[in-house]
Amino acid sequence: ANPYMATLTYEIVQTEKNSPARQVVIPGLASRAKVPLLEGRNSTKVNVYRQKGLAPMAFMLTGTGSQSTDAGVNSQAEQLYKLGYSVVVFPSPMSWNFILAENQSAIPGYTPDEARLLYDYMQKVMGIINADHSLQISDYVLTGYSLGAGAAAFISEIDRTEKVYNFTKILLVNPPLDLLYSISTLDQLLYVAAQWTPATIDYVKSLIYSYGADLLARNYQDPSYYIGFEKTPFGNTSYDMFLIGAAFRSTLGDDIFTIEQINDTGLLKVPAVKGRQSDREDEAHAISFAEYAQKVVVPRLAEAHGLTPNISAIFNTASTKGLKAKLAANPKVFIFHNADDILVKPQDIQAFEAAMGGRMTVFPRGGHLGNVWYSDNIKMFKELFRRN
Repeated sequence: ANPYMATLTYEIVQTEKNSPARQVVIPGLASRAKVPLLEGRNSTKVNVYRQKGLAPMAFMLTGTGSQSTDAGVNSQAEQLYKLGYSVVVFPSPMSWNFILAENQSAIPGYTPDEARLLYDYMQKVMGIINADHSLQISDYVLTGYSLGAGAAAFISEIDRTEKVYNFTKILLVNPPLDLLYSISTLDQLLYVAAQWTPATIDYVKSLIYSYGADLLARNYQDPSYYIGFEKTPFGNTSYDMFLIGAAFRSTLGDDIFTIEQINDTGLLKVPAVKGRQSDREDEAHAISFAEYAQKVVVPRLAEAHGLTPNISAIFNTASTKGLKAKLAANPKVFIFHNADDILVKPQDIQAFEAAMGGRMTVFPRGGHLGNVWYSDNIKMFKELFRRN
């Protein structure tokens, strides 16, 4: 029932031990091969589940900063594979290596731009995969999770016009309906530690390696896997809030470090020195989402797109709620959301539910993505994509 504890369970979702997935390396921008401190890392990887013979293809988009190996999304990919789908799981455009390898501007954070990048990247990836493994594809479906769901919403509009894939079904799982509200909430989660001592912060961070490791060592197929979770230190809501906020902030810090190594916008003051880069990384991890948005994203968009340099106005154009009428009018789009999602305002969920009608399912619990492992959710997910 605790939405923060539920959210945290997403981090201990596991995939099957003998996964059929294979990683494929996607070469990136050649000009990024010699970025200082990131030399030779200008590539990305996708996870590919390949069926033999003719099969539908599912594209799956991960959440903020996630790699294509994200366990939560891949656990869902395994369900689709069992239903007869070939699957490609893509990394997030907000992951540091995607920024380095694929983002020409190297300043992410605006969902319409990320959707365009991902749509082009999908075509690049499929060209590489088909060159090595000629796939027989009957049709395409698309799913997105968290920020990946927001990108999928914008991709649905791109594909309606360009029809490269003509997706037959699109599922958005826990999209951030109001992006500015979501990032503000993520920043606020860390405030819970404002009065904590350094020792307390170190202790809470260590829980990932102590109690977290114990959870991962359990048999994930055991129905009692999550029983007793609330009796561990993760039952402390303040700890959960901090760990969630710290995880997102860590991802953002990695992004900012990469961005500044490419662009050097002046956001970071500590110089980049080989062998002493940890100080610059620490500075990057101290920057909030709001500060990054205001100092980097907004000025870049004002210059590149001629948008008014107002953070609220810009993020309104980047939020899923701005597409509500178009998504409601597209019979191919479905939404799974949670009534207690910690990153979404309840009134926004209610407004979408009214607009989407029977194509939106709102679960009473789960926090943010914290019920993808739950049996009822898995059943509904499979029912949505089961072939007749």
